[in-house]
Amino acid sequence: MMPPDGSLGQSPPGSLSNQDDARAFYENAPCGFLTLQRDGTILGANRTLFEWAGQGIETSPADLSLRDIL
Repeated sequence: MMPPDGSLGQSPPGSLSNQDDARAFYENAPCGFLTLQRDGTILGANRTLFEWAGQGIETSPADLSLRDIL
C-alpha cells in the first residue's frame, strides 16, 4: 500500500541521497560524459570516459585536451 504522501519511502528531491545517486549514475553511466568549453578545454568527464580513453580517474580533466580523449 502506498503512503498517503505518495513518497514510497523515497528521499525528498534535493536530498543528499538523491544527489549521491545522480553523481553515482553520472560517474558510472554506460556512456562517456564530457563537458567542454567552447574552445575545447575539458571542464569535466565521468569515470566511464576516462576508462575508455585509457586514462586513470586520478587524471585531472584540466591535464587533457579533447584530442587526448579522441
